[in-house]
Amino acid sequence: MQVVPITTGGKRYFDYYIGVERETLLPLLNEVLEPFRYEYKLAFTPDPEKKGYWEEIYPTVDDWRVIRDLAVLEALAGHGDDPDVERSVTHWVYCDAEATAQAYGEWATSEGFQTEEIYAMSESQWAIRFIHRGSMRLSDITHRTIALARKARELGAYYDGWETTVEKRRA
Repeated sequence: MQVVPITTGGKRYFDYYIGVERETLLPLLNEVLEPFRYEYKLAFTPDPEKKGYWEEIYPTVDDWRVIRDLAVLEALAGHGDDPDVERSVTHWVYCDAEATAQAYGEWATSEGFQTEEIYAMSESQWAIRFIHRGSMRLSDITHRTIALARKARELGAYYDGWETTVEKRRA
């Protein structure tokens, strides 16, 4: 059984993906919730392909970018990072052609990034390394990384993420 809780508008919704018929589920649900006096409504919709999950609940490409950013920010915090300290942040993009790498580099520069290096890793793969200065606040990093990843996808490239230094909190 897979449970996906969603809270919105002061209400909690649970989507369950289970192999149980409504007639079996209803008595079990009543038994579990009755001691708590919860008011609930049950909507039972067969969804053998789990379209509701894949199309509405599963994280989007942008959501996954934010999830990855959060993981880096949590790692930084675990090392005592002060998220308000602005610092250089290095980003990486990989392309299959030099022309794509050059186009991406030009776009990144026009968006305020400083392109550090564009180089061939092999005959068919190019890397772009560029930087920006900013804080490690989620809103400061994700609006950049989402735009960078979207542009990479648009050009057929791959945005591989970012790295930075740990800046300790000052006493």
